[in-house]
Amino acid sequence: MSEQGARRAQLERQIADALQKTPPRIEDDVDGMTLDALVHELSAYHEELEFQNQELRYAQGELQAVKERYADLFHCAPYGYVVLDDDHRIQLVNATLAEMLGVAPESMVAQPITRFVAPESQDALYLHLRDVAEASAAHAAELTWLRSDRRFPARVQSQPDHHSGALFIRMAVIDISEMRMAQAALQASESRYRLLFEMADDIVLVFSLTPADALDRLVEVNNAACRQLGYTRDHLLQALPERLGNNADLLPAMAQQQLTTAHHALFETTLTTAGGAHLPVEIHASRFHWNEQPMALYIARDLSERKRLEAQQREMEQRLQEIQKWESLGALAGGVAHDFNNLLAVISNNLELLRVQLGAAATAQRYVDQALAAVRRGAEVTQQMLMYTGQASWGRKAADVNAIVSEVTALIRPTLPATVQLRLDLQPDLPPALADALQIQQMLISLLTNAIEAIGERAGEIKVATFYRLFDLPMLRRTRLDEIPAPGRYLCIQVHDNGVGMDAPTLQRLFDPFFTTHFMGRGLGMSAVLGIVRGHRGAIFVDSTPGIGTDICVVLPPAATDNHGDETHNVTTAADGRLPAHPNTAAPHASTVLVVDDEAILRETSRDVLTEFGYRVLDAARGEEAIRLVEAHGDIIDCVLLDLSMPGLSGRETCQRLLQIKPDIKIIVVSGYDVEDGVNGFPPGAIAGYCQKPYNLKALHAELQRVIHSAKI
Repeated sequence: MSEQGARRAQLERQIADALQKTPPRIEDDVDGMTLDALVHELSAYHEELEFQNQELRYAQGELQAVKERYADLFHCAPYGYVVLDDDHRIQLVNATLAEMLGVAPESMVAQPITRFVAPESQDALYLHLRDVAEASAAHAAELTWLRSDRRFPARVQSQPDHHSGALFIRMAVIDISEMRMAQAALQASESRYRLLFEMADDIVLVFSLTPADALDRLVEVNNAACRQLGYTRDHLLQALPERLGNNADLLPAMAQQQLTTAHHALFETTLTTAGGAHLPVEIHASRFHWNEQPMALYIARDLSERKRLEAQQREMEQRLQEIQKWESLGALAGGVAHDFNNLLAVISNNLELLRVQLGAAATAQRYVDQALAAVRRGAEVTQQMLMYTGQASWGRKAADVNAIVSEVTALIRPTLPATVQLRLDLQPDLPPALADALQIQQMLISLLTNAIEAIGERAGEIKVATFYRLFDLPMLRRTRLDEIPAPGRYLCIQVHDNGVGMDAPTLQRLFDPFFTTHFMGRGLGMSAVLGIVRGHRGAIFVDSTPGIGTDICVVLPPAATDNHGDETHNVTTAADGRLPAHPNTAAPHASTVLVVDDEAILRETSRDVLTEFGYRVLDAARGEEAIRLVEAHGDIIDCVLLDLSMPGLSGRETCQRLLQIKPDIKIIVVSGYDVEDGVNGFPPGAIAGYCQKPYNLKALHAELQRVIHSAKI
């Protein structure tokens, strides 16, 4: 029962109780009703009217309270509210909308709603109100509203209200400025992160994960992924992870465990591109949840450049090791050749003296000749060792490479097996090379011999080509020598065979001294080839594939680009440090020669030989001793035979000190090295001659005659 009904029932009970207390009298009868009964009835009516009046006042109070509560709700609502008549004039408006518009509520009453809507939204307002009126249903729209200081967007929700035959429109207005700003901020944030996502140089892949944390499907990729992997975005998003590589490679077991426990992992793997290539990458993987779905974020960095630099660094380290090895082997070979030359010089000198002492004894002379032949063969071996170090003695001058190739192949062709074909491809009008023709012949013979042996008993072909072309620095860096020539135009001799080829370990050791793949080989052929190329300041490239064949290209400088002219064997000119050709003049008498050499046995044989030729001889074991002798006997010393390599003061340092003591002293440098390397480091005019070990007596005697009789250069 309602509160009002309860109150009414209580009043009725009170009236009934009052009537029971004053019963009507029988004697007072009016029209069949006693007076008391009438009064009683009137009292009842009065009570009834009083009850109704109280009830009405209570209802009015309740209604007023409801109106006040409704007004509070109406004006304090968080959104605007307005009631429009059929002319779209404002009949009722709450304080919230008035505050949103920056005006007083009472000033809005009877005003057309169009006054408060921006011009660009007038058409939308008209259509909205028409739809509400015609459809008799609620409609929504977004309109731009006006206030004195700004405009703001608002969402309106309107519905029709028919009352007393008239149409009213009730409209709720919600300011969506903050929502729009939040949406704009969200869109800006999304755009910013999308821009970062798409502009990243690294590949970004987002995978969904299975309950077991295995890769499921790709759900997002960036532009770098499409660009570097060669797929379109749609292809990647529709593809299974297997398209990018084996699952075991895309998420190794250890990385999967780290991803599950620590939610991140770092590992290297390869991704398969659309073209089938394998892209090395470093992957930073992170595990996260997206809409309650476990996901894996892959940021994959291309390691191609890093791998290339690492390979280049390894190559440089390997080249450095090769350089150190070549330097060590070169120093060893040069030292051995130097010592061996000294021994050969002693043997040769003694044999020459023995020949003189034997006179006409034919049998003994034959033994001496055989021994001297062995000495010459030993000298050839030391020459090969010096070739390996690039210090062999030869003269470089303009050489016709095509003519050399034609001569050598003409000699080789008759020795070829019937199953091997030799083909020439020589570029016509080839410029001359700055080279020693004999050394180039020897080099070519070694290359052709190796090619023949590589083909063996099978049918095969050897092609020798010559050409002249431009080499840039990256091409020249492929040389097997540690010295890289300057970029420019060079002559090339190319020897190609389709023999058995070489594997990587064989290629690595190809030019090592005494390395050979043949049972009877000595292993000096290719090391000598390398030394010849080194001595010519050229380059050599080797490409070989097992079962396919080998291609060797030797690069030589052209004669036209040389600034020094032709180089001779053991003489140079004053202008360029080389000694001029010497005449064969008569031997002087009573000339004094100072022999400076750290080898005692060589000094002794040199003394015997020079004495045999009629010279007076002084000797010194070290540079310091030679300096003291020149200081004491410089006026009688006509010439100095100075060894280039000695302990203590070197030959060059000794020469400088001797010239300071006696500027006109004549010095002949003696060494087992090439003349150009031997005289290198001496100022022009410092030395008068050069002899290479092991020298024969006639050559030494002739050089002494020339130097003593001539003015110093």
